[in-house]
Amino acid sequence: MTTNMSTGKSLMAILIAGSISGSHAQPMSGQEDSDACPVLTTCDSNYHDTSLLVWSQGRFTGKMTTNLCPAHDGLRGRPDPQCITQTFPAPDYDGVGPFHKVRGRIGLTMNGVNIYGPLEAGFEDSCANVEGGHCVPGLDVVTCEKSLIHICGGEDQVTPQFLDACGGHARTYHYHGDIACDYDHMATGHSPIVGIALDGIPIYGLNEDTDTFPTDLDACGGHVGPVPADDRYGIEAGNYYHYHVSLKDPYTLGCFAGQQQHVSIETCKQTSRYCGEGYVTVFDEFGGEFCYDDDCTCYDADGRNNYLSSDCSTTPVDCSHHTTRGDCTSATCLNSATSCTWSRNSGTCSCDDVVETPRPTPQPTPQPTPQPPTEPPAPECSSFTTRRSCRAATCPGTSSSCVWQNRACTC
Repeated sequence: MTTNMSTGKSLMAILIAGSISGSHAQPMSGQEDSDACPVLTTCDSNYHDTSLLVWSQGRFTGKMTTNLCPAHDGLRGRPDPQCITQTFPAPDYDGVGPFHKVRGRIGLTMNGVNIYGPLEAGFEDSCANVEGGHCVPGLDVVTCEKSLIHICGGEDQVTPQFLDACGGHARTYHYHGDIACDYDHMATGHSPIVGIALDGIPIYGLNEDTDTFPTDLDACGGHVGPVPADDRYGIEAGNYYHYHVSLKDPYTLGCFAGQQQHVSIETCKQTSRYCGEGYVTVFDEFGGEFCYDDDCTCYDADGRNNYLSSDCSTTPVDCSHHTTRGDCTSATCLNSATSCTWSRNSGTCSCDDVVETPRPTPQPTPQPTPQPPTEPPAPECSSFTTRRSCRAATCPGTSSSCVWQNRACTC
């Protein structure tokens, strides 16, 4: 579905006209109600039971029961207790993959609190001093917040309750990013496990090593790499595919890898029915514009989910459509942030890293080697007719002197 968002109107006009209805809400796969939790009317304490979870070869199977209440203070929102049992892997996300879920729960923390993907369902009347100022559904939370800071004229004028210091908010309380209050960020080595995704794959904190973020996360937010042993959950140290929370899109998960070991942004988009439905021009907090693929959770390493121009009006084309070097080198590959490459040899534009065949280096024309002057052949002794000239000469081809005898010169 395309909307007027793709016309490149300013976000102010789009957000005021936008509707919060029509979200891609999805049911909670693998969830069932439970009566195992202590009875609470408000979230005064956290309850979770992970005893029925079994870890094997990099993923969990089994069930977790929880009241969904946070295990920390400093909350932004009004969390309500709800006793549920979640099955891992959830039926909708058990298989080869990749799988997609635009909004709602994508996993649970190890304390049994909801982890959501990057996208929000939208906000209405979000400015204290400007009429309107809606944030349309399908933007990630950080992009929505930064856009509203610009539209409303400052952070202090934005009324929605965005993420608290622990990375969560709202009712029912849920996280959209780093589960910041559940682990020690200053600890050495690989971050500990902080949650489990609905496909059963563990989610870890920010760090791949001490003060070091992973650099090879795929479109889902995961990679194959070493994980530490954790006796609490029966995790053995080894190299397994696992997810990391991050400080840029998708913040939590962009998709569920399932049984995949790497999901490219191209595969992510090809398997998502939401990418490419509609685009919206959004702002950063400084007023800079960029184009956002609404409801698309497939982000590249730079946090981009499309490569349209900032007003969403330029349709990307394959590099091969460019016929001049200037057009080619200023363009990017289709569905990629990689620059197109111009081949000097063939005069064509492509998305591949072209290895040019080096032109031959001109070689100087070889000059003939100067030859010493050729000496004329020595005359025969018989050519000399006087005794003096005969005795001064040598026989041709030898060092023997000519001999004067009987009035004739001989050798």
